[in-house]
Amino acid sequence: MIRNYFKIALRNVLKHKMFSAINIFGLTVGMACCLFIFIYVQDELSFDSFHRDAESIYRVALHGKIAGQEIYTTNTSYPVAGAMQQEIPGVEQTVRLWPRQLGMVIKNGDKAFTEKDMFFVDSTFFEFFSFQLIQGDPSTVLKEPNSIVLTEETA
Repeated sequence: MIRNYFKIALRNVLKHKMFSAINIFGLTVGMACCLFIFIYVQDELSFDSFHRDAESIYRVALHGKIAGQEIYTTNTSYPVAGAMQQEIPGVEQTVRLWPRQLGMVIKNGDKAFTEKDMFFVDSTFFEFFSFQLIQGDPSTVLKEPNSIVLTEETA
């Protein structure tokens, strides 16, 4: 029975070539758009969802025009965090991150090396994000000046 349905469908496709091509093209474009939208939404909803209270964490970004040039960046000035916490009633806590991708010379005793892909963060970083530490207490690890947290690979 199903073989007969395929025969009829093939005959109709061959008989009405232009109409069939338009329909198949439209179906293909529609399915591709649905797939791309699904992948995009899934990515947006799963981004950093492993943190506790992930639904309460927001990232501040700057989108605007400076000297006629449109910019979009997630870098904002340092006073923004404190001002948001004081002036916006819904903001309970803030944390600042400053990426340092150019590299920095680190010295430990006689050994010195350059480390890339570093972040300078506030001491409240581990109160905000729930990264697991192999060693150390997340509540005290960044309290002292010049303290550092290393990945296992870097260590």
